[in-house]
Amino acid sequence: MSREAIINESDEVVIATAFAQIKITGKIDKELKEKALLSLKRMELIAKICGYGESEINKQLYSDLESFKS
Repeated sequence: MSREAIINESDEVVIATAFAQIKITGKIDKELKEKALLSLKRMELIAKICGYGESEINKQLYSDLESFKS
């Protein structure tokens, strides 16, 4: 597996874990929230560099996560 694929999978796991924690516990750890937001930013940056444009789904995930109180 390429380094890029490993980073992408790691980002996806962090984001999924953050939303799972919210769904299961109704709250989110501050550090996990910060890491998930950074993962979403990195995914958006990589997509932009690769010429894919902005993802409406990632923008919505970022907005939802950012607005959730830690």
